[in-house]
Formats: sequence, C-alpha cells, structure tokens
Amino acid sequence: MASLSSDELEIVVAAYGPSPYLSLTLDSTAAAMPADIRITVLDDASPDDAVERIAAAHAGRVAYRRNDQNLGTSGSFNAAMRISRARYTLLVGPDDLLLPGAADAYAAALTRYRGVAAVQPAVVTIDGDGRPSAALADRIKRLLQPKPGILLDEQLATGLLLGNWTYNPAIAWRTDLVGTIPFDEELHTAMDLDRLLRLAFAGEAFGLGDEAAFAYRRHSGAVSSVNKGRKRLAEELGIHAWARTEARARGWRKAAVAAQGAASARLHGLQLAATASGASRAERLATLGLAVRPVAADASVTPS
Repeated sequence: MASLSSDELEIVVAAYGPSPYLSLTLDSTAAAMPADIRITVLDDASPDDAVERIAAAHAGRVAYRRNDQNLGTSGSFNAAMRISRARYTLLVGPDDLLLPGAADAYAAALTRYRGVAAVQPAVVTIDGDGRPSAALADRIKRLLQPKPGILLDEQLATGLLLGNWTYNPAIAWRTDLVGTIPFDEELHTAMDLDRLLRLAFAGEAFGLGDEAAFAYRRHSGAVSSVNKGRKRLAEELGIHAWARTEARARGWRKAAVAAQGAASARLHGLQLAATASGASRAERLATLGLAVRPVAADASVTPS
C-alpha cells in the first residue's frame, strides 16, 4: 500500500473568526495523518484571537499563521497554497473532519492519479452533531458524480456544468498550479467551480477516488440566506456563461449545452426561492427571476 509523505501532501485549514468545530477538525486531522504531514491553520486576519487560541491548544502538531490583512475566502485559499511546500495541498474546512484511514485513501489516490491537477477521495456528509446527513444537495451530487477514475477535457467540463459534484475542502490541489490558475479572488462562493473548469479547459485532469476519507459538514451556521444564495447563483450563472463561450470555441458541444442549461444551479435557485425561511416576497421574486434568466450571450472572459 502506498504511504503518504510530507513531500506529497500538506494540509492548510483556512479559518476566520470563532468556530465551534475547528478544534474537532484539528483533532481529526492530526489523528488521521502521519506525524510528519504538516498541518497549518491560516487565520484570515480574524478580528479576535479565537482562531489563534484554538490552534495554540494543538501546538506541537499544528502550526499557526495569520494573513496580514483579510483576503477573503479565495484570497486565503491562494495564500494557503503559496505557503505549502508539498506537491499537493488539502484545504480542509474549519468545520469538516478527516476520517480514520484518510492518509491511506489520499496516498492511494495520489499514487493512482499521479500528476493530475486535483484529486478527491470519496466523501461522506454529516450534520452539525456529526451524524450522517443526506441533504438534497448531497443526494443530487451523488447522482451527478461520475465513476471513480481520471476525468479531463470535455468529460470533466460537461460533468461540472451539469452540476458541481465535488467537495472543495476534500480536494487535494496540485500546489504549483496556483501560480498559473489561482482561485479567482473576485468570486466569493463559486470559486471552486470556476477553478475546476479553468483547469479542464487548460487540459488538466481530475482524479476521483473511491475510498472514503473525508466528512463534509452541513450545519445551520453554514446555511446561506436567500440573498447569499442569490449571489452564489449569480456567480455560477456568470461562470456558465463564460464556460459556454470556451466550450464553443473548442467544439465541445455537450459542455456548451450543459453550460447553457445550468440545470443544477437553476434548480437550486428555484428551491431557494420557494423554501427560504424569512425571505420577503421581493427577495423570492428576485431569486426566481435570476434562476430563470437565460445565460448571457456575450460572455467572453471568466467572471470577475
């Protein structure tokens, strides 16, 4: 069985402000990984010392670094990859968990799919109490997710445009690519979809593993308001518009059709408009209008 080395994988937890789960995240990560795998908490200039205090409680196993200024989610992801010294960087979320056996699962996937731009093992989903969760979004992801293996070019782009079946915090990203294809720092929620598509259009490959290694947590603190959900939808539709232009330029007809339809993003927008608690009629109508609006016809660059 392949072993995981510190040259192959480094883990950075980008965090901001107090989190009831960060200590659990660090406990699970330290327990799942060999002692020489570097684990760093990157504090995105939080207004208090909550992140630093939690990291300090894990001193000796977890390093702490702080951005000089708040960079936002995408900016902090880029900063995390720039400080990494390994071939791949895992951007674990401050509320997620690594499962026992994660080191073997990542080692196997990185060996099997050596050199690809990104690798994701199998992911389970949990709720705020750590119990198995089966939210609608995750059931859809499972339906859309392809079989394990290497995905690239039109196959990868089409699958992502039908619906983003990946889990960003579980992806091990090839570190050197942050210099040429970074996370778009103008995006606040859909930066992972944007980057994965740009990697696909650049000819890079994605490796999907079949061994469970990661627990993605869905909890009330992460539930978006209708306004935040509408902003995410707007970002996704902008990405789809850009991707349609790119797909057409390459003659990728299936990808262009998937980009035009943006089915998964629109369905989520419709669900949000219908079910968002506490939303006003104006907010619901605005979300509904965005969900049914045609993809822009003149997009020629990635959204910013």
